[in-house]
Amino acid sequence: MNSAPFQQLQAFLVVARLRSFSSAARELGITRSAVSHAVRQLEDKLRVVLLARTTRSVSLTDPGRRLVETAGPGLGQALTALANVSAQPGEAVGRLRLSAPRMAVPFVITPMLPTYRERHPRVEVEVVVACACGALGRVRTKWV
Repeated sequence: MNSAPFQQLQAFLVVARLRSFSSAARELGITRSAVSHAVRQLEDKLRVVLLARTTRSVSLTDPGRRLVETAGPGLGQALTALANVSAQPGEAVGRLRLSAPRMAVPFVITPMLPTYRERHPRVEVEVVVACACGALGRVRTKWV
């Protein structure tokens, strides 16, 4: 069996938590119809009914309850992990590698680095300090 699509599972878990397709649609930023369709596709793929629906209420079936208990924490962890590694618009993330002569470190790098790190906490800064003897005398210093 193929794994359940991420968006369908996410829609189901939000409906299960809120017990409402309309509330889930508002939280997910999609239409109520799209939420209903996603849950129906998931149910079709799994060949089980996950939610008992009436005109006034939504409740979990036994398979739905088991899916929430087993998939809910894992999906929550996956969403948290994605949020932790993703960058916000305008946010710098990654590695900055600087090569500088030894004399520049105390006068340029050291004074500027704390401010840069404060503004860009998700950037790993690596400074390669070259000594007077050239490339063979390189020393690598990392500030994380």
